[in-house]
Amino acid sequence: MVPWMLIFLTLLHTDNPQLDDPKEPVLPEGIVAPLPYSCTERQEWEWVHDGVVVGKTSVQLIAPIEEKKAWTLDARLRWSRQGRSIELRQITDFDGTSLKPIRTRKEQRLGALGIGEKRGIVASEIIGTEARVVVQDPGAGTQIDRILPFPEGAVLLENQCFEHWLLIVAALNRKEEKEAQPQLTRRFSALIPSEYRLLELTLSRDREEKSGAISASGSGELTLWRWSISSSDFEAKIWIDPEGQLERYRQGPLEIRRIHPAKTTPTSEKKTTAG
Repeated sequence: MVPWMLIFLTLLHTDNPQLDDPKEPVLPEGIVAPLPYSCTERQEWEWVHDGVVVGKTSVQLIAPIEEKKAWTLDARLRWSRQGRSIELRQITDFDGTSLKPIRTRKEQRLGALGIGEKRGIVASEIIGTEARVVVQDPGAGTQIDRILPFPEGAVLLENQCFEHWLLIVAALNRKEEKEAQPQLTRRFSALIPSEYRLLELTLSRDREEKSGAISASGSGELTLWRWSISSSDFEAKIWIDPEGQLERYRQGPLEIRRIHPAKTTPTSEKKTTAG
């Protein structure tokens, strides 16, 4: 079973009204974001299958709010291909210092032509070296509640939740920064809550590549580090920019690419000549 290609669905809903606040998110003064992404705007990646855009993930990094000490990734996915569709929202709370996940809630809705819709909810909470996972099927009125191991240094990799790769890449970068001689291979245990299991990931540094895009400084073409990912379930590649931001993910015919907002430049004044 391949995590990125499995199709599940659940109802879009949240029990935390703070995360639906329409006010523009801000980064409180004196706080440094644990991920190299803006807290004031959503980040977007498009899903491309065999060259055709089939979906988009948008992610908002949210700073701790009042008594809530965790950082939050609020992610939405809209996907549609060959008569099937997914609408998904995933809330992931994590510790800003260790990057360790604290809790998650995934609610999604899957539609299939001629079949209708199916809804479900997957929630998890990590305490110490254990994770409690609850999976609900509102249509069937069932709930499964399990306790699973969550080893030290483990990460999350829920189905269709591309934003979890942002945390994996951040953990990868922190390991790189701590060592004088970065290693070429890294290993992580990844929990897939909806499947009640751990998956062992091996990430291997490949090479530097030119992206074709211009760097933020405008000094030249952006250089990305390419990493290969292998596991018992799938193989993939990711591309990371010099700031540690995830630019691309590719697995078989699926590619997930970052969408960069178009930069606007002041309109030049038109020159006129005397007639």
